[in-house]
Amino acid sequence: MNKSMTLRKSLTWISRLIGMVALAWMMNVAVSQTQDPVPTIAPVTRYEFAHWKYHEVPESIRQGLASPHVAFLSDNHDSSVTSLATALPMTNQTMLYYVNPDNPANLYSIMEFATDTLERVFISPNGNSVLYLLNSRAGQDGQGLWYIDLTQNFGARILNETNLTLRGLYNPPVWSPDGRQVALTWETGFGLDIFAFSLDRNTWGGLVRDGSYNFWPSYSPDGQYLAFVSDRLSCPSWIPYDDGWCNALEQDPPLGGHVFILNLVTGVISQLSAEITYEPPYWVNASTVAFTSGDRFDLFEPDRKLWLGDVHTLEAEMVTLDGQSDSMYFAENWASDGSKVVAQVVAGNSTEIRIFGRDGVELSEVSAVSFPRHAMSAVWSVDGERLALGGAGGQCPSALRVLNANYVVISQSNQPTNVCTPMYSSDGQSLSFTAVNQERRSSDGRRDIYVSNRDGTSPRNLTSSLRGQNTLLGWVSGY
Repeated sequence: MNKSMTLRKSLTWISRLIGMVALAWMMNVAVSQTQDPVPTIAPVTRYEFAHWKYHEVPESIRQGLASPHVAFLSDNHDSSVTSLATALPMTNQTMLYYVNPDNPANLYSIMEFATDTLERVFISPNGNSVLYLLNSRAGQDGQGLWYIDLTQNFGARILNETNLTLRGLYNPPVWSPDGRQVALTWETGFGLDIFAFSLDRNTWGGLVRDGSYNFWPSYSPDGQYLAFVSDRLSCPSWIPYDDGWCNALEQDPPLGGHVFILNLVTGVISQLSAEITYEPPYWVNASTVAFTSGDRFDLFEPDRKLWLGDVHTLEAEMVTLDGQSDSMYFAENWASDGSKVVAQVVAGNSTEIRIFGRDGVELSEVSAVSFPRHAMSAVWSVDGERLALGGAGGQCPSALRVLNANYVVISQSNQPTNVCTPMYSSDGQSLSFTAVNQERRSSDGRRDIYVSNRDGTSPRNLTSSLRGQNTLLGWVSGY
């Protein structure tokens, strides 16, 4: 009997001891989890297809553009202007126009916006589709990213967001060459992924999805590839407890990454660059991607180099001017065949405009005009036989200068002045740009939009009949 009771007491104490050990273990786990917090999931981008709208589109535009047109925005438009000497009140309206440079008197009004609600406009390369971003002043039902299909007189809101900067990275939407699909970067809980909206199906679909940061998409001119930047090599996932995950509480989000190529036919993703880039890649032609390396904003070792990558071989090469491998390169523009480039070459306190080949051999130094660092806007004609130079970012100190195939300046006129952002049409026959018309009797410093021939001569003012400020968006080709 005594032995039985002793055994029972022993078992009771053992049971209690096991319970106390188990409790201590559970408390220790709880404490450990409390001491090792994980990031909180971020709100997911609010995508949709809602608020359908019918838009009146000029019939000639709806049927397709037969030739390249200039697209621009005009603020404070008033059709009742009878005297340019008479001051008029602000109308708070911004108009989107297309205009044929051969018939500048015929302005096609595409859409009207309230000036204080419009943030950005993004037009497809062929001009058949338009995206526009409205801010919160447009109201809950008006704000967000909207599209217009000009071929169908139809539009809708596809994103209920007013900010395209995601975790410190500005990611504007990009159009496919045919204007039937738009790619956009979204926040997806812990990372960034790339999605596409189809105008033909009116649906969203994923293009690049994983746990890393994928951003800055760009379609190839033939629509077969999508270049983008990703941090997947340094951080396979930002999702807690995924293999190789990065903890957002301990690591800063990336400001750049490596260039990757998505084959839109096969769905295969391939790495193109071994170097990290801090800027969006862009296409020189259907097989060549341009990107940069180095951080130009680094306070101690600023750097910026030019690279070209081939999407077929997946090989990339750095392109520098012979003897200038330590220099920085800014405001570059590549000829469409990738054989040559013009850039501001910066060595110490010196900034020079140089033209050189892909092999590094110098072709010419441009001394006829100079621009502040980062403030040059240069563009080649499609055939590479002309090079137009103007200012950028509001720093536009001179008239238009165009160089011929021998790099000789062939546009010598000083009117109009203060030329910014020259752009060649897709057929290479016309050149558009913004400038200040100093021949006005009462010059108010207003920028007008001009078009000239490919040599930069015989400029015509496309916006002389409009009031307010004008913003050049670029050329839209026929579709």
